[in-house]
Formats: sequence, structure tokens, C-alpha cells
Amino acid sequence: MSKHRRYQLAALLLVLVSALVRLPLESALTSDFRQQELLPEKLDTSVREKMTQQTFAASAGGMRSLIASAYELDAFGYFLQDPPRWDMIDKQYAICCQLQPRVWQYWDMHTWMLAVNAANYYATEGGAVRGAEGLMQQFYRDQGLSVCYRGIQHNPEKYRGYRQAADILVNPNPSVNPHPDFAEAAELYLQASKCADAQRPPAYPSRMLYRAHLYCLARLPHRMAEAYPKLRALFESGPQEDLPTTRTLLRKMEETLRIPLPERCLFK
Repeated sequence: MSKHRRYQLAALLLVLVSALVRLPLESALTSDFRQQELLPEKLDTSVREKMTQQTFAASAGGMRSLIASAYELDAFGYFLQDPPRWDMIDKQYAICCQLQPRVWQYWDMHTWMLAVNAANYYATEGGAVRGAEGLMQQFYRDQGLSVCYRGIQHNPEKYRGYRQAADILVNPNPSVNPHPDFAEAAELYLQASKCADAQRPPAYPSRMLYRAHLYCLARLPHRMAEAYPKLRALFESGPQEDLPTTRTLLRKMEETLRIPLPERCLFK
């Protein structure tokens, strides 16, 4: 073997060894960058199959935001059809969420389209699936809730995800939500109230979310005794908390817990 050939093989071996040494480090750095949102997540194969070759190439090339906006416009187009194409709306927004997982707007709209619009559509119009309206309502309500939970996983610091999931769980429409889950909603509202973006002026939604948390607890017989002093303290904190729902719940709780009349807050 010639001297030149040996140099080539040695250089090739050095490159291969260097690549093997760098691979774990680069993989760890890539994972860390993605966790810090410095790099976008890889598009999974299911999303790749739903996109055209051109849009997939554009997304991989750094145009995710633009492509996501285009898919959202398509979703609205399907929403405006008569009847709406809920399957295509679900598909288009799923791509938006995969492309821009840290943009809560897409998770919000995807959830709302399914858990609210589609579920209510089958509750009132029935669509083309006669006799299966209840199943369709439940399907889209559950589908929307699942989307919302996935959105929370990608945006755990944003209160809107927790609030939206809780709102779905306590939706007062019995045809869409026949069995409200006040226990789960209470925890979601509480988590939402603790998020930093819920404590910012001028709205300060943390107070409203904490109130919603107590409203849910007040409706759970086994947690009513826990909720009563907290809701009462909130009620007595200022005139802005003298609300009809708060009064109704406090009155019911005081009767259920057999609070003596002179000690009841509404009799003072």
C-alpha cells in the first residue's frame, strides 16, 4: 500500500472516530436546544404524510410560521362550508400545532373547534349521522380535550391551557357534557391561577381563576368543608367579590354544613 493511500485511510478513520465521539454530544445539545425552544421539534411521520412535498420542504427549511398560517386559513375554509368539514379542520389544525407547538393560539383554536363548535353542532343539528349524534358529541368533546392537554404539555407556563381544559370539563351544556368533572377542573383552575402570566396587570386573571377553583370545590360534597372558609374569605375581601354565584354557593354551603345562623356571613 502506498504512503499516500495510507494517509487517506488514516484521515478517513480519523473522521469516522471524530463523528462517533461527537454524535452523543451533538444529540444531547440538540435535545437541550429543543427543550429551550432554540430549535424546533422534528416533524413526526404522521404529519409528514398529511403535508404536500412542497409544504413539508418549506417547513423543514425554516418557514414553519408561514406554513402554519396557511393551514389555519385552510381550516377556516372547511369551517365555513355547509356542513363544516370537522375531520379536515381537525387535520389542518393538527399540522399547525405540530409546526408551531409553542404558539398557544393553534392549540386554543384546535381545541375550540372540536370541543365547542363540533360538539355543539352535533348537539343542535345532528349532521348526517342520524341516531349517532350523542356519540359524535362525546367524540369531539373528548378529542378537543385531548388536544388541550397536549397543548398544556407544550406550554405548561401559560394559564390559558389549564383554564380552557377546566372550562370544557365544567361545560354547563348537559347534551355535550352530561357528567361535569368538578374535581379535575378545580385542580386545573388552581394551576392556572398560579401561572406567572395570570398574575400580570391589568387584568390579573389569577383572582378569577382562584374563584373558579373554589366554585368547583364548593360543588363537591367531600370538599365542601375545605372550600367554605376559603370562599368566605374571598367573599369578605372586598365588594368586588360580592357576586351572585358566590352568594348562592355560600348560602348552600352554610346550610349543608349547618353553620349556626349568627355565624353565617350572609346574616351579618
